[in-house]
Amino acid sequence: MDSNKNSRTVKLVYKQDILSVSLKDEAGTDIELTQSSGDMCEMPFRPRDMHDLFAILVEQHGSQYTLTGDDGGLLEISWSDKMADYWVFLPTSSSDGRLQTRRVAPMRLSTPQMAAAE
Repeated sequence: MDSNKNSRTVKLVYKQDILSVSLKDEAGTDIELTQSSGDMCEMPFRPRDMHDLFAILVEQHGSQYTLTGDDGGLLEISWSDKMADYWVFLPTSSSDGRLQTRRVAPMRLSTPQMAAAE
């Protein structure tokens, strides 16, 4: 493992009906998607950001989550429950572990890649 924790990234790789999650130099986990569309996409994130995001998602009451990634490096996760519709946005990280702040500013998805998992 790299001694600098800021240079570690978690990669989400979307290809066909599989979403792969991997940490640098470690074996990944494949998640089979129930529905998907779009081209292959690879997005790096800071490990703590992904941990915190998914820790919150498992506490939600949604039964289906939609992940949308754009080619500029912004991930949108959306879901619904009987109370409301929700959207969370997470920017990718650069190779040195910093957030891509230029990707946060527009907060829009130009060319979406969609995937749904239960």
